[in-house]
Amino acid sequence: MTTTPDITSSELLIILDVTRHLAEQRMVQPLVEYVAANVFEFIPAERCLIVLFGESDELQVAIARDRAGQPIADVDDQISSSILQQVRANLTPVFVNNALEDRVFKTAQSVRSLGLRSVMCVPLVSRGQAIGAIYVENRSVRARFRESNLIPLMLFANQVVVALANARVYEELEATVALRTQALQEANALLERQAAELHELSIRDSLTGLYNRRHFSDLLPQVFDLTLRYQRPLALACADIDNFKQINDTFFHSGGDRVLITLAQILRDGTRQADTIARIGGEEFVLVMPETPLAAAIQSCERLRASVEQYDWDTVAPGLRVTLSIGVAIADGHASAQDLLREADARLYAAKRAGKNQVVAQA
Repeated sequence: MTTTPDITSSELLIILDVTRHLAEQRMVQPLVEYVAANVFEFIPAERCLIVLFGESDELQVAIARDRAGQPIADVDDQISSSILQQVRANLTPVFVNNALEDRVFKTAQSVRSLGLRSVMCVPLVSRGQAIGAIYVENRSVRARFRESNLIPLMLFANQVVVALANARVYEELEATVALRTQALQEANALLERQAAELHELSIRDSLTGLYNRRHFSDLLPQVFDLTLRYQRPLALACADIDNFKQINDTFFHSGGDRVLITLAQILRDGTRQADTIARIGGEEFVLVMPETPLAAAIQSCERLRASVEQYDWDTVAPGLRVTLSIGVAIADGHASAQDLLREADARLYAAKRAGKNQVVAQA
C-alpha cells in the first residue's frame, strides 16, 4: 500500500502565512516575484522558476531566482522543457530524485545539458488547463527533495492559481479603466480644441483672418481700463482703404476681396505681436497699440501707409493702385474707450477730407 506523505505543522503554518499575503499582490509580476522569493521557506531548493504558459506551445519564464534571491541569467536555457511539457500535458506534478538517472528524463537533452539532479515541478491548473508551473531544482545534490515536500508545494500552487486569477482580473480592470480614462481625456481634449476653434472662428473675420468687430468691441474697453489703472500709454488707429467702391466697381468684388486679404497681410507684417488688428467694416480697420505714445503711433502708421502705397498691386490685378487713410488718437485725456474710438474715427475722416493717403493724429 502506498501512503501519502504528511505535511508537518510547521510547513502548514509557513504556507498559511505566505498564502495570506498572496491576496495582497494585485499585479501579476509582483505576484510571481513574491512566489519565487517565498517558496524557499518550505522547499530546500537551489533555484525556483515560475513559468506561465501561452495559448499555443509558448511559455514565458516570468521569474527565476536562486536561494539567495539573485536572478538567474539566460533563464530560457536554464529549465527542462521535457519536464515542463509533461507537466503541462498531464496536469500532474513531476518529482524526480535524480533526473540524470531517471528512466523517463535521463535521455532528455535539456536534463543532460543542465546536469539536473533533484527536480519538482507542479502545474498551476485553472479550469482544467495548465496556465503555468512552479519549477524548483537542485543540481548539486541528488535526492535533495522528499516526497513530503511535494504536498506543501501543491497546496501552495493551488493558492497561487487563485491569486494569479485575481491579479489578472485586476490588471484587466486596470487596463480597461486606463483605456477608458485615456479615451475620456482624449474626448475632453478634442472638445476643448473644438471649443477653442469655435471661439477663434467667432472672433475672426472669415475673409482676412483678422479679428472682427465683436472681438474689438470686447477688447478695447478692457485695454483702455488697464491703461487708465496703470497709467500706461495706449494708441488707437482707424484706417480705411481709399476709393474702395471704385476698386470694387473696376475689379469686381473678387478683386476687392483680394485687396482686403493682401492689405491684412501687410498690416500683420508691419505691426508688433503686442498690437491687435481688427476689420470692423467692409474696408475699415482698427489698430490697438498698447505701450505706444502718440509720436511712436504716428511713426508706425506712417510706415504702414507707405507700405500699402508702395506695394506692387499689379500682382493682385494689373493697373490696381491702393492707398490708405489713417486717423490716430491716444487714450490720455479721454473718459472712455468709446471716446477714444470716436477721436480716432474723427481723425480718419479728417485725413479723408485732406486728400486721403495720409495719417492724421489728434493735436
